Amino acid sequence: AFDYDFETFVSSYVDKKKDAYLNSIRKEENNFKLSGIGAFENHKLKTILNEQQSSILNIISNASNKHLISVPCNNKNYTNINMHYNLGTFTEVTDKITIKSYISGTIVEDTCQLDFRNPDTYKDLQTKANKVIQKEYENLLNTLKKNKTDLLGIQENYYKKERKDLTNWYQLDVEFDIQVTLNKNGLIFKVDDYE
Repeated sequence: AFDYDFETFVSSYVDKKKDAYLNSIRKEENNFKLSGIGAFENHKLKTILNEQQSSILNIISNASNKHLISVPCNNKNYTNINMHYNLGTFTEVTDKITIKSYISGTIVEDTCQLDFRNPDTYKDLQTKANKVIQKEYENLLNTLKKNKTDLLGIQENYYKKERKDLTNWYQLDVEFDIQVTLNKNGLIFKVDDYE
């Protein structure tokens, strides 16, 4: 989750170029666990991001550099890929919002029975992983835009660059530049594939 303390919350809460957020906690039996992230717009709680959206928010804001995604096969199975955002994620704001991510991934489980001796398998998985990640990014951005809550600091980034305020940031188009590279290290096949 975000590295976020009370001082940061208060600072974001009073800054007109930032929107505040708080981690939410849920109780499971006798344990408390971090859940989604409560997103504010001005001084109002607008929405609570689900765990998947919170994870993507942590990636886009560079509070985390790892994420597990599941890439679908042609059937009901998935290939799980552990994604490492080694070079970070960058958000640029001009007349549109551009989110760039440079990602390397390791296949950690294959239940699709793919042929990893074939280089085209990796190309196909990279293309599919790109689509899965872009869909997750779009889901988060659409939620933030719908609730007009700027947890990515879009207004602040624009002001630092242009020295003028950005009103209605949530009406800007969003473009994604996602580059995924998969490697062969750590490949684990489902055990019953060999039985």
